[in-house]
Amino acid sequence: MKDELVSIIVPMYNSEKYLDECISSILSQDYKNIELILVDDGSTDGTLKKAKEYENKDGRVKVIHQKNSGVSTARNNGIKKSKGTYITFVDSDDFIASNFISYYVSLIKKYKSDIVLSRMPIKYRSTDVVEEPIISEKIDIISGKECALEMLYYKIFIASWNKLFRKSLLANNSLLFEEKLSFGEGFNFSIDAFLKSKKVCITSLKKYYYRVDNLSSVMTKFSLKQVYGSFDAIDRLKDKYASVDGELSMAIKYADWHTHFDSLNSIVGTKNIKNNRDLYKSVKKTVRSDAKYALKAPISRKEKMKGLMCLINPYFASRIVNKFRRRKFNKI
Repeated sequence: MKDELVSIIVPMYNSEKYLDECISSILSQDYKNIELILVDDGSTDGTLKKAKEYENKDGRVKVIHQKNSGVSTARNNGIKKSKGTYITFVDSDDFIASNFISYYVSLIKKYKSDIVLSRMPIKYRSTDVVEEPIISEKIDIISGKECALEMLYYKIFIASWNKLFRKSLLANNSLLFEEKLSFGEGFNFSIDAFLKSKKVCITSLKKYYYRVDNLSSVMTKFSLKQVYGSFDAIDRLKDKYASVDGELSMAIKYADWHTHFDSLNSIVGTKNIKNNRDLYKSVKKTVRSDAKYALKAPISRKEKMKGLMCLINPYFASRIVNKFRRRKFNKI
């Protein structure tokens, strides 16, 4: 029986430096029936040229070029062009294990789930010797709502990648990325998808490699657009779900606090307090007042400790967290 087609969507913007590693990991999958959709979001470097070279060499590669419109529009254009039974997303500075697709497809078929994922990726730097960690396989089958709660409590990495979706789930529920969101679009898309799912399969095995030393990444820099964009993303979740379900409401309150704490970490970590004094004061106030939600949340003692430190002194809590942060901030 022929393997079902899997669509792999990679949004790209000035990704020339890392693109070979990303694309090579996809085209060398042991699962061969794939289509790789590379969506160039108006790059100004050699990204589009490099992508076209791969398209000319491998018939499974399709390149879409759009004017610079953001990652959500890029992913949506990829979804609309996709023909696969399943869809997954890979960021252009990351890569995947050689059996990522075959393993995830085997799980989604075995457990008849709507989505397959692992809670966390493998975080790595360019200088690391990259090896897949030796972990015993543990499979959890949970409802879509349970999975949404886990992500809102940050027990699942808040991104759209590292997951395999049934395309029918997206199509039947008109699920697309919110193009007005400048940040947090993957968080919102995933929550929407989980809440439309009947069954989600979570594996303990890690097959996705997430780069943490890309200094051009929005995750390493301070950006007012990013800060306000992340607040907007949480506000949209509040508008959609906070009044619908008590459990979701409490989880969203925690996610809101976590988002403000992440923003505080960015301001402090990039030494931008003086340049954004009013924002800093506002965020710090919210981090302290809403730390109660961290203390009430069903999270680890380590995470609760962050909330406790924020009740005492949000600035020093941020300094401590940043010291041990795997992905360091770029202070330039």
